[in-house]
Amino acid sequence: MDRKTKNNIIISMEATCDLNSEIIKENDFRIIDMNFLIDSREFSTKEHDVVTSNLYGNMRAGAKTSTSQINQIVYEEYFSKLLSEGKDVLHLAFSSGLSQTCQSAINASENVNKNFKNKVYVIDSLCACAGQGLLGLVAKKFIDDGGDIKGAVEYLEKIKMNISHLFSVDNLKYLANGGRIKKTSAIVGNVLHIKPVMKADDQGKLVVMQKVMSRKKALKELLNIYNETYDDNYKFCIISHADCLEDAEFIRENIKALKGVDSVITNLGPIIGSHSGPGTIAFFFVSKFNR
Repeated sequence: MDRKTKNNIIISMEATCDLNSEIIKENDFRIIDMNFLIDSREFSTKEHDVVTSNLYGNMRAGAKTSTSQINQIVYEEYFSKLLSEGKDVLHLAFSSGLSQTCQSAINASENVNKNFKNKVYVIDSLCACAGQGLLGLVAKKFIDDGGDIKGAVEYLEKIKMNISHLFSVDNLKYLANGGRIKKTSAIVGNVLHIKPVMKADDQGKLVVMQKVMSRKKALKELLNIYNETYDDNYKFCIISHADCLEDAEFIRENIKALKGVDSVITNLGPIIGSHSGPGTIAFFFVSKFNR
């Protein structure tokens, strides 16, 4: 079956969407790559082998990691190339609560739209990781069902607040290294085996919901929240992991048992993974409730 969008609309996202190559190809998503650093050596998200193996292994060995934003000029070149295909572009930008890239994308779209009849429409997704990718799948279904570009923008601005992001990290030191929490808090938390249960809030920022005393309890609490809030009108669920596949499979099996929903497992990419560290587990679904 031809899965190309029907209404001459290109759906675009940053590589922060953490979708695998099969999903990207099947849905004809366009992805703008991003750069990150491992011990001052620069890599691109194009290099999937680094994401799946070297990144988290190097982090465990003590490597310093960081990320860089996409500037406006790069966005302008990227959007201009897409618009040259003669289609409108629906760009679902990485959460403004986590990065300035969204504003750069908006500024770039305003510039390039002056030169084309067809336009770029930028949505601040307020989503991160595969939550951003999940919003892309929701957009794809809306368009394939006959929705036009303006209808898609209106619909996505509403539904984005129902894209649930649930996270837990295995080691608090990586959040401390990125300035997300105090280093003293990370040391004490690791000694006490505290595993935070986290979410994305209504500003697209990652916040702690509660703290539990073991990994197993954290995973069960994530599933409890899912069971209470999942909207079964949307058969989408994506699980992402940072080199902890066994935990991802545990989540997938329990999602299937709880709701009968088949989910997709993807690798947590380097942009968020560089800050949350190996052992991060996350999953994403459409909730019955706003964040």
